[in-house]
Amino acid sequence: MNVMEKEDKRIYVLSKEEPARAVLKMGLPLIAGMFIMVMYNLVDTYFIGLTRDDYQLAAVNLAYPVMMVAIAVSNIVSSGASSMCRMSFQGMGKAQYAFIITFIRQLILYVPLLLLLNRAFGFGGMIWAQTVTEVIMMIVSVILLTRVINKEKSELQEV
Repeated sequence: MNVMEKEDKRIYVLSKEEPARAVLKMGLPLIAGMFIMVMYNLVDTYFIGLTRDDYQLAAVNLAYPVMMVAIAVSNIVSSGASSMCRMSFQGMGKAQYAFIITFIRQLILYVPLLLLLNRAFGFGGMIWAQTVTEVIMMIVSVILLTRVINKEKSELQEV
């Protein structure tokens, strides 16, 4: 399934299906990701609790809200700004820019960051790789969209 078909499916889900069903279809993957992170934290807390070291347990409990906020920000950004920019490019008939954004996100940023941060921080590095990738892509997408819109405006003014 290519990028266009995925976007068309999302648009169909949001525009044609009843709201409760659309929210379930679009929200369940995010909920599943958050649930996996909660389970990870529970298992992590259990094993650290076995060490009977209060400082390590406190550190895990202090880091948990930071991880959850990072995941929430990542989900907001990924389902918000980047998707909006990709859909805007496709609506303008410039699907090549949407492809470029997807290519940069997946191959140039996410995979190397995933490998690098996973090696540096372990499992937590995977979470930060997604968050860092999404924030960078939000900035890149908005800048690219702004430039394309400004270029379109200048071409219209010349005519």
